[in-house]
Amino acid sequence: MKSKMKNLCMLILLCLTISFIIVSCNFSLDLGFFDDCDIDLLIKQNTISDDCREAINEFLSKAENNLDNNIIRIGEGKIDCNPVLFFIVTDELAVPVDLSLSNINVEGYQNGTFNSLNPEDYQLARPGDFSGTHISLSSIIDYSGSMRDQDIDDAVKIYKDIFFALNPYFESEIRIFSQSVLKKSGFISDINTLQNRIARDRDFPRGSTALLDAIGAGLTALSLRDNLVRLLIVSTDGLENSSVVYTKESQIYNLAKQHNIPVIIFGSMFADIKFMQKMAQETNGIFIYNRTFLKLKEDASLLVRMFSEIWVVKITGASWLEATSFRVTVNNKTITFNLSN
Repeated sequence: MKSKMKNLCMLILLCLTISFIIVSCNFSLDLGFFDDCDIDLLIKQNTISDDCREAINEFLSKAENNLDNNIIRIGEGKIDCNPVLFFIVTDELAVPVDLSLSNINVEGYQNGTFNSLNPEDYQLARPGDFSGTHISLSSIIDYSGSMRDQDIDDAVKIYKDIFFALNPYFESEIRIFSQSVLKKSGFISDINTLQNRIARDRDFPRGSTALLDAIGAGLTALSLRDNLVRLLIVSTDGLENSSVVYTKESQIYNLAKQHNIPVIIFGSMFADIKFMQKMAQETNGIFIYNRTFLKLKEDASLLVRMFSEIWVVKITGASWLEATSFRVTVNNKTITFNLSN
């Protein structure tokens, strides 16, 4: 049976092999696993003790993300007949770039080629400059057996901070998952209600990890929303092992690309970094990995700041209102927006 602990078991087997070699060669070394980790328990159950977490911590992957020196398209469309382009730009320290102090070039696609717009053909704006709700989120949290209560509480804090950063021009649905996926809330905009509904569910059963099914359900729900920005945010601490609807990663990539939905994925512990990286690459999204959710919460503060400083380019030049694509370049970083989709 596939297990969420597959990577850990491989690591333990490796350490057992190393231990055997050390003993055979008359060396003495305490690897720490055998006193703190019940290997039989790890293999048979979807959980891990605090002592074992501490013992394996140094063997986990190092912190990694794609927040720095990036330009991220998060949505596009038209408001009152004017094309609008939503994006985030960061510097080498993952600090949002102030476009008023940066070199920016906006190009539009017409008659088979891209040409630069004059400064009077567009305006720089923020999401709050437009009335109404323009951002839809699908907020998803892993409730599998290895997620401790504190891990879930740390994840909840991340989402609450994101909600505050995007208020009042966003809406969100909420889903939690383990071996199955539960929709805790449909799309609503009231931030107080969202905070209450995303709080840790004390009754949801903990087990294996239907990660792909959770992401697929969120993407499907977002595909039915009309807002110009649609983002899926998911937090997990492990590997996919129990999805039944979406059984291949490629299904998720294709679904996200079909509907132009960037995926933001937080991962800790045994989360598959290669999958996270591929998800960000395929969907023009974001990945953030750290060894614990407590450390992830610290990393997420950078993302929250980025969400607080989303930029919007509003096309105003009459000759560009029917252009089907635009390119925005900031400090030698370029992103393309396709309105024809």
